Amino acid sequence: MTLSLGDKIKKNFINKLLFRCINLLQLVGIAQIGINNNCKNTINPIFSNFDKSRIQSRILLDHAMEFTEVTAYNGVLTDRT
Repeated sequence: MTLSLGDKIKKNFINKLLFRCINLLQLVGIAQIGINNNCKNTINPIFSNFDKSRIQSRILLDHAMEFTEVTAYNGVLTDRT
């Protein structure tokens, strides 16, 4: 079976496109692995001399990034927030 020149060009283009798409997906996946410590590195020196033993709740709200409603926590983990 002999492919025409047009079919060879199409096949080559599709192979290159598929290869580039797979590489792009790998790069996006690798980019999600990195951890950005900029916020932590900025805030830690501010609270370095702070006496953490004086906080009864063990939660310092000014030092945390809120990904959930922290004030809704009552000592029991729930999935409501």
